[in-house]
Amino acid sequence: MSEKQNLLDEPVFESPRMIREFCENARKVLRPVYLHLALTADELEAVLRDHPTVGPSRMGMDARVRARLVAGHMRRAAEGLGVASIELPRTFTSYRKHFLEPLQADRGRSRRQFDVNDQ
Repeated sequence: MSEKQNLLDEPVFESPRMIREFCENARKVLRPVYLHLALTADELEAVLRDHPTVGPSRMGMDARVRARLVAGHMRRAAEGLGVASIELPRTFTSYRKHFLEPLQADRGRSRRQFDVNDQ
């Protein structure tokens, strides 16, 4: 990706290198955010477990359940980013498999010429 092209700009895919660089750069951005959200979800759950509750506490079990429910949303967001950071390298690998390899395999093959003037 050129230095002028930002990850959030309109992507430009004019060559295999540009596809690979976009996938690599997107992964470099998403992976740290995934790790940060996953750790923050654990911290949030730990803080909310000790949060005071209203009504009978059932020995603190209701706060633990609620804390897990609240932190679960952040965990799912982190999991989504984790999936995205895994799928980005697979995108370029799949492009190579489905587009570049068949093209390279076809280059060495001789073809019959089609003569449109032979009538």
